[in-house]
Amino acid sequence: MATYVISDIHGQLNKFKEMLALINFKYDASDELHILGDMVDWGKQSLEALLYCKELEEKYSFVHLYRGNHEHMMLKNLINRDYEDNFENIKNGNWYANNGGYETYGAFQKLNKSKQEEIIQFLEQLPYFNDKEEVNGQKFYLAHAAAYTDSPNDVPQTYKRKQIHEDGFHFVIWHRYGEIDETFADEKYKGYILIHGHTITKVTGKDGRYVIHRTNDRICIDCGAKMMFKPEEYPEYRLGCLRLDDMTEFYIN
Repeated sequence: MATYVISDIHGQLNKFKEMLALINFKYDASDELHILGDMVDWGKQSLEALLYCKELEEKYSFVHLYRGNHEHMMLKNLINRDYEDNFENIKNGNWYANNGGYETYGAFQKLNKSKQEEIIQFLEQLPYFNDKEEVNGQKFYLAHAAAYTDSPNDVPQTYKRKQIHEDGFHFVIWHRYGEIDETFADEKYKGYILIHGHTITKVTGKDGRYVIHRTNDRICIDCGAKMMFKPEEYPEYRLGCLRLDDMTEFYIN
């Protein structure tokens, strides 16, 4: 049995399928897959990627999906019914639409009402994190961007700017860790390794492409698949996947 973690697919459905083939993912319950959010937006198959991941989770008990900030933004906008009332104008005034969600809106609008409601209910139930994953005796905390904290604005910030968070759950999907020395764990999670995406690693390998990056007690696996919609302009970005059993890294360029 092998346990795989992937994040920030961002509508790159074909690349995601290539990744499943590359890791030879087994659908007989001998493998396990965790998708840490941001399945939607930016890529050309945004809604299709979300629905494909949703279908995998519903069909297989060993596939687990989590909420990213893009699923969260999508949900907030759909609940507000912006897709019905203001679709023609959202590209001019809607922050989510201008951050990769415009095509997602268009695809969603073409669905019938029952399918739209099904997607909204699906987004509402997505969990924020998993702090109970253990592989070969090593404990992992899996989340889109960060580990939950009761004091999200007291966490040291070494990124470009200090972020103000609404609460601990907002922190889980939005926080950006500093690239060098910021750790995640309090005493409760001492010995854990945090696996997260959300912030593109900015660390390159020998081929000049972004690689999965580990610092202190956390590993960032977002290698920038959101930018793969223009490969000729952004050849350094790709989709990454990590096997927790032996920390083997997999990439789709």
